[in-house]
Amino acid sequence: MQNRGLITLNGEKPADWVPQITKIGRNLAKNDIDPQVAWSSAWDGKWRIVSFDLPQDQPSQRYHLNLWLKQQRFGRLQGSLWISHRFSQDWHQAVSQIDANPHDVIFLDSASIGKMNAEQIVENAWDFKKINALYGDYLQFLKTNPPAHSGTGQMTESQVNWFRSEHSLWRKAYAQDPFLSKELLPSSYLGRRAFLARQEMFKTKVTQRT
Repeated sequence: MQNRGLITLNGEKPADWVPQITKIGRNLAKNDIDPQVAWSSAWDGKWRIVSFDLPQDQPSQRYHLNLWLKQQRFGRLQGSLWISHRFSQDWHQAVSQIDANPHDVIFLDSASIGKMNAEQIVENAWDFKKINALYGDYLQFLKTNPPAHSGTGQMTESQVNWFRSEHSLWRKAYAQDPFLSKELLPSSYLGRRAFLARQEMFKTKVTQRT
């Protein structure tokens, strides 16, 4: 985390180190979502839509806008039309910092009145086949590679490597998941199952160490 610029360590010896989160780390933490809070949040039946028409001679603005939309877990319904089931007052200010003409980016509050229902909109906007595949990889990892207990209270190299692999697999799935309200989730969604399995794994691990 220190190498990634997320924290700084103060203290002369490792035992005395006091981690302090950096500005980069704070910004990353702000973009994170608590899955349980997201799933339990009621959907108001409205979609928040972002539509933009950035000129072809602004590739940097287009790239950064697409990146921001993905970080905010918007789904791409088609072309330059992105949607989200949640809303934040900070979105407009965040987009204005991308240095794009504000008239080229439009935010809309909308409800679907066509033939496409919420389930179909979700299916088109987010790739839940990929999301489930990533969660499936994570669940398979937990099933076939249970964390070992050293018996000494000290982390072994193999345990460190295990946690690195576990964290990597979890973050890959976490990064792709829009964390929709439960009424919008596909019936085949594996995210909640993976989350509970992870909770149980860490609970068991902590119990073993104490």
